[in-house]
Amino acid sequence: MDEKPQYQLPPQTNFETAKKMAVERLSGMDFEDRCQKAGMPVKGRGAEVGLVDRLYNLDRESLEITPADNGPLPELWEEIVILHYLIAADGSPKSGQLISYKQVPDGAPYYANFVKRTSGILLSVFGERLSDLRTAAKKLGAKEVSGYGDFALSIPALPRVDYLFVAYEQDDEFPPEAQVLFDSSIINYLPAEDITVLCQMICIKLARAK
Repeated sequence: MDEKPQYQLPPQTNFETAKKMAVERLSGMDFEDRCQKAGMPVKGRGAEVGLVDRLYNLDRESLEITPADNGPLPELWEEIVILHYLIAADGSPKSGQLISYKQVPDGAPYYANFVKRTSGILLSVFGERLSDLRTAAKKLGAKEVSGYGDFALSIPALPRVDYLFVAYEQDDEFPPEAQVLFDSSIINYLPAEDITVLCQMICIKLARAK
């Protein structure tokens, strides 16, 4: 049996600094207001937040993030994405308008990098059998959405952030294609780099779930 490729996020040396800055900023904000705008239920000493297929607790005082599902501790970049989400969240409802990464503020210059780190992973793993993506996506709570490509899968990433993976299967004329879209409200919850990191994390999870 062929060994699965070990996809992982590129190493970052500034994650500790990014987390420290996020904690400092969040410490000066109203915790309950932030949680309400982020759609995170406040419980006891803190709040609960789902990140793709994991559930975490966020401590009100220390802002430390710990597992609520008996799983492993979060990766540092997962903590940063959650903290950034809590800082940026403005409570905006979904607009119903889908956009690509090109339309995200500061996203257009990095669109090729976004595709490489997201759709590129899916195509390299699922290749000519994109239909297998359905099975892997269901493990992450995906729902099928009609009207896009040959099929489309919406995967919840954070309480108010979903990613729509649109698949075009190979035919006699064209190779397989995968595209990522999101509701335009995502820009009210995450900065461009976090949108990329979170989407890449989902693609890695999909690759590992094949």
